[in-house]
Amino acid sequence: MGILLLKEFHNQIDTIEGGFIIVVRDLVYSVPDYILSIPSSSTGKYHPKDEINRNGMKYHIYRCLAFTQETVRMLFLSDEDRDILIAGCILHDAFKNGVTNGGKTLDNHPVLIYNHIKESSKISNPLCLKYITRKIEKLALVCLLHSGQWTPEEAYKTLREDGIKFDKYETLTKTMHMIDYLASRRSIYEIMKPRTIKEKVSNLLRT
Repeated sequence: MGILLLKEFHNQIDTIEGGFIIVVRDLVYSVPDYILSIPSSSTGKYHPKDEINRNGMKYHIYRCLAFTQETVRMLFLSDEDRDILIAGCILHDAFKNGVTNGGKTLDNHPVLIYNHIKESSKISNPLCLKYITRKIEKLALVCLLHSGQWTPEEAYKTLREDGIKFDKYETLTKTMHMIDYLASRRSIYEIMKPRTIKEKVSNLLRT
């Protein structure tokens, strides 16, 4: 399970406050370790070049965490939302290739992690106070909707079945999508190289 994932991101997880940190540790421990070694994209069409090879997903998660840090500062997000986003960065693609690694991206991987978080939260736990239950629900939603406009219809069907409105925590779910999107853009990765930034930005604005 996710012992290697837990070790890889323990510094980031350790910044999460209160009893929610135990929930996050348990969740990270319960998902597959294979995401540390797979590419972040099966097509390589948009993601940075170093993400379409082995360990690419690990680089993607670190980039998401970096964008989260700056986004939290820019938007003056609460400590609670910061903790949700940190956990979301680590967990959102946890079942990218399925519960076990099937070797290719599954379109419904957001639904898989959503259901996993939801089912894991049902385990009897003295920490599941009302405020922690709210955080778990937020985490499940940011993982489910992290693909934004590319969210599979199955995700919305799942929300309807659970009686959850699509716009619940809308600002937070959209922020998670923005972080995931920007962190995965090859264009951003490329234009940050100092010697080419002028040309790259000029070409980007023409497209």
